[in-house]
Amino acid sequence: MGSDAVVPDEQTVVVRRNESQESASTSWELTGRGRGRIKPRRLHPTVQQVKRLTLLSQEQLTNGEREGDPAARFPQALATGWVVRGNAAAAKRHKTSQSLRQCQPVIIESCPFAERLQASWTLDCMVEAIGDVKQDWSVFCSDAKRNAFLLGDSSQNAYGSDYHVREPETQLLHMTFPSFIESLKAWQSRKLLLQETVMEWQADSKRLVVATGLGPKACKDLKECLDWQWLRQLLHGQATGNVTSTQLQVGSTGSLLPASYQSHDRLLVQVTGRQRVLLISPDQAFSGMYPYPVHHLYDRFSMVNFEKPRLDVWPRFSSVSGCLAILSPGDLLYVPPFWFVHTQLLEKVNTTLQVNIAPGLRLRHPASIPLQVSRLLEERVAHAEGIPNVRQWLQLVGNGDEDALIDLGTVRGYRRSVLVQELRDEVDLNLCQTGSWANLMTAIVDARLFPTPWLNKKFREPLYLLDKSVQLHDDRSEEERKYPELFRAKLEGDNWHVPQHVSTLPIPGYNVGK
Repeated sequence: MGSDAVVPDEQTVVVRRNESQESASTSWELTGRGRGRIKPRRLHPTVQQVKRLTLLSQEQLTNGEREGDPAARFPQALATGWVVRGNAAAAKRHKTSQSLRQCQPVIIESCPFAERLQASWTLDCMVEAIGDVKQDWSVFCSDAKRNAFLLGDSSQNAYGSDYHVREPETQLLHMTFPSFIESLKAWQSRKLLLQETVMEWQADSKRLVVATGLGPKACKDLKECLDWQWLRQLLHGQATGNVTSTQLQVGSTGSLLPASYQSHDRLLVQVTGRQRVLLISPDQAFSGMYPYPVHHLYDRFSMVNFEKPRLDVWPRFSSVSGCLAILSPGDLLYVPPFWFVHTQLLEKVNTTLQVNIAPGLRLRHPASIPLQVSRLLEERVAHAEGIPNVRQWLQLVGNGDEDALIDLGTVRGYRRSVLVQELRDEVDLNLCQTGSWANLMTAIVDARLFPTPWLNKKFREPLYLLDKSVQLHDDRSEEERKYPELFRAKLEGDNWHVPQHVSTLPIPGYNVGK
């Protein structure tokens, strides 16, 4: 991340004179005692211009860090480098294109794509441009102390499943855009983050269309103030597909989007504000990142809390490393597929456009193949054997112990044997290495694919919130406790339960006939 060197800055401070300064500053003056030199006091302070030392290194300042920014919400040891920066000018375009072709993160500074939008998309201008026609903007709400947004898929949070989260940490609200801006400014105990699709690709017309519900000025800004011609030229040179959608994201200072990945290329365009982004390669997915299961509410997120990592549960997280990026207005960050992105907003108001891109003719990067194959394996096993049995079957197949659950004399056993062979062939074909299925399946189930009870630790059933525990005083005698059958009438009269005693001896008229 850089050395601990400090960067000087001009500031006026108070320093003390030394002896050389005293001798140089003395002069002949006429005083009440006669003519002579006046020597200032030794401890007399003087004002001089000196250099002030900052807490940031030259490398941090070059890459966009500023004094006063919120502290990073991840261990500093994770960031071992900086994302490569390039300029949209022709002098550095070759270096930028090379990083894009290699599926490596890169920042394009002074990007012309949203240059005309930066000045016109302040909060007040956005409220006027977007309007209140659309009533159901997706707004995510989090507690101000946590100020973290886990944007889960509610359709996967099935009640009664092993991965069911009783009360998700982030709540989804629906409101108009002006109401969101008012709440963003006024709410103190809750923090908000807006994320909504504003443009989508239509296959019929083969063009990008603005979403319904936006005001006419916002529609005009998205069509005319964004340099789509420049973006098409950039994507054409990288053999990517078309833009599938464009999302608008608006948040406030300190808000955190924990580490998560997407399966497609993305461009993060910073319109206003600044954000700190930590990017982690997908080849560390099963060697330290521990992603949630595919069928979990928080699918694609890392199970590790970067602020308070539990190394006793996820010990490999200590070996994870990534590269850091600071996005300022006008910057464009390319995020390759399956890269983990840990984002922290730094300004009072942060506006970002996320441009999602289809893969096109680009080849998959080798580092992303294991994570992509693992998703396919989990889905296949869940479809055949059920979600609760995914971990068991992947573990058995990885260790070669599946014979105990396969009966080839039945149809079900034959289908299971076919499934096992398909899983192994899928891994070997994608990784281009025979026998690689054993290591991959072992890594997939390592500290993963089990229930997540810690997410329900603070949840309590609403019906029991007002219940108070009741303690009954036991006033029975020692004989009554030892031989309750002998005192049945008395104890039952006092509302004590006395179990029925069934004799094992044949008693005429009681348990046998006379």
